This record gives sequence, structure tokens and C-alpha cells, in this order.
Amino acid sequence: QIGVLYDVTVSVAGVSGRANGAFSYIKPTDIVVLGATPAPTSGGLTYVSGFNFQSAPTAAVFIAGKPCAQLSVQNDTALSCNVNPGTGMYWNVLVFVGANNNSADGNVAFSYQPPMISNVKGYNTAGGQITILGNNFGANLADIELLLDGKPCAGLALHQAHTALMCNVSASTGYHTIRVNVDDQVLIHTATNEAPTITSVTSPYTTGGMVALQGDNYGTDPSLVRINMGPYACTNVTIPVPHRTLHCLIGAGTGVHRLMVSVSNVNSSGAAFSFMPPSISSFTRVTTSGGLMNINGNNFGDRPQDVTVLVGVSPCVLVSVNSTLIMCRASEGSGNHTLYVGINGQNATASYKFVYPEIHDISWPSPLTTRGGRITIHGKSFGRNDTLDAVMVRIVSQDADPAWPPAPCSDVTYPTPHTALACTLPAGYGRRRFELSVNGFPASIGSSGTARNITFEVAYGAPMVADVTRPGTEGGPVIINGDNLYAPSSAISVSMVRPVDRRRNTLDTLICSSPNMTVSHTQITCQAPAGQGKDYEVHVVIAGQANPSSSSPSFSFAGPQVSNIQLPSSRGGTVKIYGQNLGVDPSLVTVNMVGPNNAVIPCIDVTFVSSSRVVQCTVGLPPEGSTMPSSDQGWAVQVEVAEQINEGSNSLFAYATSPITTSLLRGTVLHTNGLGLTANFSVSLMFQPSASVRVQLYTTQPAVSDVSPSSLTFTRETWNQQQTVFVRGKVSGNSPGNTTYYLYAISQSTDVAFSNQDIPHVSLINDNLVFPTIRSFSPSITASNGTTVTLTG
Repeated sequence: QIGVLYDVTVSVAGVSGRANGAFSYIKPTDIVVLGATPAPTSGGLTYVSGFNFQSAPTAAVFIAGKPCAQLSVQNDTALSCNVNPGTGMYWNVLVFVGANNNSADGNVAFSYQPPMISNVKGYNTAGGQITILGNNFGANLADIELLLDGKPCAGLALHQAHTALMCNVSASTGYHTIRVNVDDQVLIHTATNEAPTITSVTSPYTTGGMVALQGDNYGTDPSLVRINMGPYACTNVTIPVPHRTLHCLIGAGTGVHRLMVSVSNVNSSGAAFSFMPPSISSFTRVTTSGGLMNINGNNFGDRPQDVTVLVGVSPCVLVSVNSTLIMCRASEGSGNHTLYVGINGQNATASYKFVYPEIHDISWPSPLTTRGGRITIHGKSFGRNDTLDAVMVRIVSQDADPAWPPAPCSDVTYPTPHTALACTLPAGYGRRRFELSVNGFPASIGSSGTARNITFEVAYGAPMVADVTRPGTEGGPVIINGDNLYAPSSAISVSMVRPVDRRRNTLDTLICSSPNMTVSHTQITCQAPAGQGKDYEVHVVIAGQANPSSSSPSFSFAGPQVSNIQLPSSRGGTVKIYGQNLGVDPSLVTVNMVGPNNAVIPCIDVTFVSSSRVVQCTVGLPPEGSTMPSSDQGWAVQVEVAEQINEGSNSLFAYATSPITTSLLRGTVLHTNGLGLTANFSVSLMFQPSASVRVQLYTTQPAVSDVSPSSLTFTRETWNQQQTVFVRGKVSGNSPGNTTYYLYAISQSTDVAFSNQDIPHVSLINDNLVFPTIRSFSPSITASNGTTVTLTG
């Protein structure tokens, strides 16, 4: 494609707008090669970058002296092709374009990708052949050098061209250094022997003994082997079968532990190891008054701290323990329950029997948290058994959810043995009435033994708010953390409130919609509306109970963030600021450009271009005496939204400038016409270039104007000498009206500061002159003097 001054149209959400500037292609020049991407040693795709690759109908690329196949010119600045297999670095890249085979040698070196190791297989402690997998090893073994721990690896072979090497290693353990050199491209890689593996392990008695491990990669030197089984070290290691079998001695212990084998600091994956589990062969039963219980069996260990004995939910207090006998004191009671013996994560069970309790009264703290809370039940014959797992509490309040099933009063404890028990009510909210029963039967009340349901009402705690997240000014999810945040969505309301006029008691209230409990008791979420500002109070109401306003945290919308800025022209103008949280009310948005010594350029007439993500305003020139903002002078964009200011700025402010300038003042419009009225102005450079600069001049209406000269040349010596440009008008035909047009320029130079630069567009008007046209005469042109002639035209 070629051409200049293409219109640029931007479409956002179906709404199109025309950009202020125009797009032009650069003028074709000689071929320039900038670089070529590395390719694998097996050959493959490389991308060559540069300029003017489409300036001729044919092209060819040579890399390392060989043609690059499947050449594809992507565009004017990029082409791709498949390079031949090879190795090494600093190969020359030649690009030939055009019928005359003109070449462009960018002095750019191409290199194949260096060797890479992805895995080393078969490095067993017994030695043998290993396989080194990776890439870019090349296809010629003579180009490859492989050192293992500084010595050549015997029997080196190219198992698979480019991707796999093989060699023979001796028996060893631990870490090793592999050095691969492929045609002077070197890779250093650290490898280890294959980690020890565990396929089986024996379980000793809790009194300790020998443990046998089967697996691989154990080596031959027991002094390099470490075996840990949880907190226990297995010592006196021997290797009966080299590399495959380990024996060690472990002391007395219990439970299940993680087994780890380390050989020369190379660790195995964890495996499960356990002492033999406990077993119950018999036990003595006690009367309802309680008493001493003997539990007979095996593998109980000898550490009381590792032993747990429960009769139901009640501990059986340990008296003594050895590997075959546990003695403990059971509480009084009756009923069928489970006898549980736990030894450090392993257990055995049997059956036991106790009686049901008699209830006298119930007490509870006020208020309860929404997680529930402890209640205390007083009576007698409670014993120390698990029948009280069947203490049931269900909601009977009229406003309760009838779908809630009866809930257990959990975590039963005994404040006073036999006469008082405590348990935890289930989670809830608001005010609720509960009903209690035991084992599915109404609780027995008092000494009369009359059976009836016990009902009681409790008030769960009011919601407490600890902190709240900040949404963007467009609104969005809000996370509220705290306590007692437990209820269905229908029972929760959330609002953010702040005074607008304290004297008139008027409030700014935001409703946070769709409240929902996301983490039971500690977190709810809701959807904040669009807004801005800070210092709102958070009001959470659950079933009529509100969080205390005195402890309500402050809620704020997120402060503005600036991500980018569309710079104005050198004479000021429209600025577009891109970012987030730029507000919803432009009257509350203030934009300033802040520079050195607190110099400020206000940006006025703030409007929103796209919701609260793009702000548009108008900026003038800096205050008198201030420096003209540029990208290296530290001018920053400051956006204030409802008393919140963006922290720092991702965009520095500057006026868009060109190193080429004209003598025209801002707003000047030049005039030409077809009778020779000529406009002129002068052009110069703003600073000295490092090379000559050629400025090509163009008019947007060549039919009504000529430019002279059509190009200007500035040298290092004449850069600041003004050169005059003349624009002559032409007759534009008989159509009425004047013609508005522009003069623009594109520069060419090897100095990148002046390459492809333009000048501020020069505005012109060609004043149209319409000449009379005669179509007919009456009478004919041969009439005598004094005859009246009528001309039509």
C-alpha cells in the first residue's frame, strides 16, 4: 500500500468518530535489514525484520550462505522463511529484492538456538546408559562436546538428531554437572541421580524392631543413606541388596508417619509408614457408678500422651498403659455406645452401654453469636458417655425457616461431672425459639420425671463490620468482612450513608443491592451502585438488627487511576485521559497538569467520553514563566474526584511537538487565487540534526494550488536558516465558492529524530474567481456599427 493522508476512524461500542490526524505510508527507500530471530538447529521458521520488503516483485533470503526456503513477505517490514538445519552463531543474513537482485546486507548476524536440556533419564545409582533429552543439539556428533562433572561422558552418541544424546555413566549418587557445547554454544545443567523410590516397607510392633524397605536407587554406601519416619530416625542402616534393599532399626513408637529416604541429599517422594495398629481382644465392663476398666489387646505402645480412650464422647481417664494392657477409669452411666481406643492416629473400637440423663434446667449466655453458643444443662445421671451426642435442638419460631432440620447440640462437655453438661447451639440469626430433646425423646424435667419439651428463646448477636472493600466509581462488588454476618439474602440489607447537610439532617444514601453471605458469619457481598467520594458509614441490617454505627468502618469508592493520556498539540487543546474510577459526575472532577515548582496548568470543561474510564478536557498554554511541559520535565496528570486524588501518574504530560517549525502564528489562514495571489511562509528546524534533512511538501488540493519549491533540504550548517515556501493559486473552474485546503510535509533523514516527521498543517483558502462565458450573439457578429447586440451566457 502507498499514499498519504488516509482518514483514521475509531469505533467504540458502535459509535464512530474521526481522528484529528491522518495516516500516511513512508516513501519507499532502499532495503533495510534490522534483525532475524533464532531458529532451532533442526531448521525452521525465522522472522527477518526491516523496511521496504515489498518495494519489488521478487525477493530471496540467504542465511549462512544457503537460501531460506518458503519465503513469505509478511508486509513491508517483515518477512519469514524456513532456515536450513545447522548450528553455530554469527551467520550473515542477506536479503535480495528486485529484478536486479539488489541486496540489502544489514550486517545482522543470525544464530541458531543454543542447546537446551529438558530432562535426564536413566541416571540410576547403579550407573549405565543415560539419555539426555532437550533441543538444539544439532545433527553432527563432531560438533558436540559433553562433559559430566568435568570429564568426557563415555560412549557419547547422538541418539536422535537435535533432541537426544546418550552416554555411559558409572555408579554414583547425588548431584552432577553436565556441560554441553554445540558449535561453541555452551549449556551448563545440574542433574541428579534418580531419586530413591520406595515400593514397600514393613511395619514393626510398637515396641520397635527392624524395618525392611524395597525400592531402587539406594546406592551401595550406607553412610550416605538417611531414613526418617516422622519424628523417628531409623538407624544402623545396611544395604543387603545393592541399590534395591535397605534394612534399619527403629525404636519403640506408635502411629502413622511420613517415610523419607535420602541418598546423598537426593530425597525420595514421601511414603506412608506405620507401626502395627492397636487391637482390642477383651475389656472389663463397669457398673453405672463407674470404675476401673481393663482393656486387653496389642500394640498400645507405652506413651500415655499417645493414647486416647473414649466411652462414647467421654474420656476414660488413663491409669496406666503398656503394649498389651490399658487401665482407665470410666465415668458412671448406661446405654449402648462405642468404646474407642486411639493410638497416635490409629484406632480400635468395641461396644459399651450407659443410661439417659434427667434434665432440671437450661441456661445460656446473652447475646449469642450467629455461630451459636454454649448452653448449660443441669440435672443428674449424665455420666460420661456419647448418648448426649443425641441432644437435639430445633427451631420452632414462627419466622424460622421450616426447612431447617433438627440440629444437634454439638461439642458436649461436662462443667460438673454427672450433674451438668454444656453443648453448642447451632448457627442462627435474629431472635429464635428452640426446642430441646434427648435421643429423639422429650427431655425428662425434674424429679417427677414428667416428659415435656423444653422451649427457650435466644437473641443472636447483631452484625459487626470490621472492614469493607472499595469498588470502582462505576460500581461493582463490595466485600464486607466482620462477624455475625449470617443470614439468607432475604434477611440482609446493606446501605452506605453520609451526611449531605448536617443542619438539615439530609443524607446521601447508597443502597448496596443483591446482598449475599459468601463466608458464613464473617463475610457478605453486595453490588454497589455507581458513585464517588469517601467517608460513608456502612449500615448492615440482619433480621432487624443493625451493626453499631459507632464502630462502622468508613466506606469509600476507589480513587482515580490514570493509565494513559492523549497529548494536545503544541498550542494546547483537547486532552483525553484514560484510566479507572474517574467518577460519574464531571462537576466533581478536577484535572490539573502539575509541573516543577508546583506549576499548574488547569484542564477545564471536563466531560466524560466513555462512562468513567475516559475524561476529556481542554488545556491551554502553561502560565507565564513556566517551562513548556515535555516528557522529560516531570509534568504529571493530577485527577481529583470528589476529594480523592490519583496517587502518582502512569502518564506524564507534554505538548505534542515536531522538530520542524514554521513562521506562522497559531490560527493563521493564508489566501491564494487564480489571478496570481501567492501565499508564503518560512520553514526551519528546531535543533541541529546529525544528518541532512529533506522535507517534502504536499498540498491537499493540487487542482487549485502549486507549491514551490516542492522540497526543502536542511544540513548541519543550514538547519536554523529559514527557507521560504510559496503557494500559488489556480483557477478552480466555474463552480461557486472558495476552496479550503492544507499544506503538509513529511521529512526524510538518517537522523531518527527527523525521520518521518511533519510540520503543523498550514491552512489555506483559494478564493474562487468565476469568469463570464458567452454562449451566443444576436444578431450575428457581422452586424454593422451601432447595432444592438444581445449576448447570452
